[in-house]
Amino acid sequence: MRNIFTKRRSLVIAIIALLLVEAGLLWYIWGLLQPTAPEIPLIHRPAVTPTAGAISAQPTPLPVSTPVVQDVVREAGPLVQQGDLVALALTFDEEEAFAHIETLAGAQFAGRQPGTPGGQAAAEYIAARFAEYGLQPAGDNGTYFQNFTVPFGQWTSVPTLAAIVPDGTVISYTYRVDFRPVSGGYVGGGEADGPVVWLNRCRPEDFRGQDVVDKVVLCWTYPGQDVYRQAIEHGVGGLLLINEDTYRLRMGRSFREVSWVPETFPAFEISPTVAETLLSGSGYTLDDLTIHYVSLYLPTRVRMSASLVEEADAPARNVLGVLPGRDPTARDEVIVLGAHYDHLGQAPDGALFAGANDDASGVAVLLEVARLWQEQGYVPQRTVLFAAWDAEEQGLLGSIYYVEHPPYPLDNTVAMLQLDMVGAGEGDTLYIEGPGSLADQLTVSASLLGITTTVTNGGGSDHVPFQRAGIPASLLIWFDGTNDTTYHTAADVPDNIVPQKLRAVGVLTAHTLLALSESQVEVERTVARLSEAVLQNDAAGYVALLDAADSDFLAQQMGWFREIHSRPLEQFELSAEQTVIEDEEATATLNLRYRWRDESRATHISFPARFVRRGTEWKYAGPASTIARSEHFSIAYLEASSGTAREWTESADRIYLSLTERLGLSPQDDMHVLLFPRSEVLGQLTQPAAPQVTAWIPSGRTAWVAASTPITDVVAQLALNQAGL
Repeated sequence: MRNIFTKRRSLVIAIIALLLVEAGLLWYIWGLLQPTAPEIPLIHRPAVTPTAGAISAQPTPLPVSTPVVQDVVREAGPLVQQGDLVALALTFDEEEAFAHIETLAGAQFAGRQPGTPGGQAAAEYIAARFAEYGLQPAGDNGTYFQNFTVPFGQWTSVPTLAAIVPDGTVISYTYRVDFRPVSGGYVGGGEADGPVVWLNRCRPEDFRGQDVVDKVVLCWTYPGQDVYRQAIEHGVGGLLLINEDTYRLRMGRSFREVSWVPETFPAFEISPTVAETLLSGSGYTLDDLTIHYVSLYLPTRVRMSASLVEEADAPARNVLGVLPGRDPTARDEVIVLGAHYDHLGQAPDGALFAGANDDASGVAVLLEVARLWQEQGYVPQRTVLFAAWDAEEQGLLGSIYYVEHPPYPLDNTVAMLQLDMVGAGEGDTLYIEGPGSLADQLTVSASLLGITTTVTNGGGSDHVPFQRAGIPASLLIWFDGTNDTTYHTAADVPDNIVPQKLRAVGVLTAHTLLALSESQVEVERTVARLSEAVLQNDAAGYVALLDAADSDFLAQQMGWFREIHSRPLEQFELSAEQTVIEDEEATATLNLRYRWRDESRATHISFPARFVRRGTEWKYAGPASTIARSEHFSIAYLEASSGTAREWTESADRIYLSLTERLGLSPQDDMHVLLFPRSEVLGQLTQPAAPQVTAWIPSGRTAWVAASTPITDVVAQLALNQAGL
């Protein structure tokens, strides 16, 4: 056996040497630059001729260009005409979505593994639905498909594992119950038949000085290339890794890389039950091994085998359908709605990994949103791209490829919403993974719709490449990592889908998209018109964009407009960001920059602003704030003034009642105080020509004041105004 191993090692070394001679310095530098590469040179295995389980790829380099689309004309339904986003979102039909889940999880798609006929057929099904629902092709060469390649692997027969205990009894174990094979790099297909050696955690020091050539090594550890490298360097016949999480043995594994060496060896994760059997006759138990760090040559033998077919470049494809925006000024801005359609395929024992929740559910929601928009006659102002990603399970390969080869410029992509595992999961909390402006909108929309959510900063789905590209991106998912016992198993079937959860995500997705593609555009258009009115010194046009419900606010804004034009303006810019839409209200951060002609430096402030919907138009309603109430006051405060607001609610009523009693006045119950964190912010929004003011109190019911202004002074001025003094 040693001679065989010596020959195998000599062959590997010879091949490595030849590659190094041919590649020279470039190969050496390449190896240094790869952060995940092994420390020894790798020999990439030639592609295996695929069996019927794989499809040969014939990639053709394609130029990246923006899809050619046609204007979309639809007859707007009543809800679209009314602009009622909530009612429009509530038309989401979970039964229609569930029908897509049943189809995509069916046997005809064989688990939708990338590079297989089933995966290709699933892409065709989604593309056909895109066409049916009026989405236009956004893929390569006028098709719905964005093509790329992925590594492909498939077990061609049921892996086997048997233990021969000291009395000669052969105990056979069950695939996906007692063990599962691992693949990639140094491990994959192969056979082993030899005695078992316990090597603790299979670290370099555990192997040092041990004769494990053609033996089967047993250890506590998780799969990893460092362990595999130690094993192959020491000539093991096979490797058994004890996994105490027996649930994982039932899970399917995605295939992420082809073999690095010409001849791999088999490596299996095994259950503690199997490990206990392997200790038969040794005098040790599994518990003993938790504190036994010395190698043991066990009296048991193992026979193990696995057969794997691989393809380095199998075909995969994202399915991209677009609904072009109707507004000429906003249609270049793109919102991406994504879900991955790939899953884990079919096991060699016939088990189907249907992936009903992961992630046929996300694709189903995406398709139903496209369908209901067509049914309701809705065309967004911004362009919306519907993306069904391939190869998510292999490491987000489809979305990574999109971000590296975007058909629409990433600079114009305003948001990306990913849907993954949105049809099941214990608990009533929907997770929004990925904080930021999109998560803010999702949170507000969810609250409006009565959906409980929490924002986290995790997630490993297709939103991540967009986040890395600087695009606001979030994931909706019910799964918290523990609350779905069907995850990546053959039990992930349509019967486990919870219609209420599917509907909740569908309605939330629909409302959020409508907010981003419709109301957000309109609010930002209002801001642009406000800016233009100031530049043109158009007072009437400016006032027409204000909320007329508050007379004090109108008076304040007219005074501000006069002051800003009290000297010739050289520069004026007003823009909105982080716009969040509720139902009839919206908030945004406004950035104000202006410079008078006789000044060398521009003034710049940012502040939260509030907008209200009046009819079909959005009106500016002043600074956005949080409100705390007392008996006689509503104390509105910007976030940084929250501490002062607490002081107000504790003191204002007492001071006010004392003053009105002395003045002989009847107390009022509707006074409004808006607290600003700094006097300069207050000044720029009330009297820009004299920006150091600390209070603006135009009547007996309204006061805008800096948080540092004494409460007694403000309350006294309100009371005096009420008395006409």
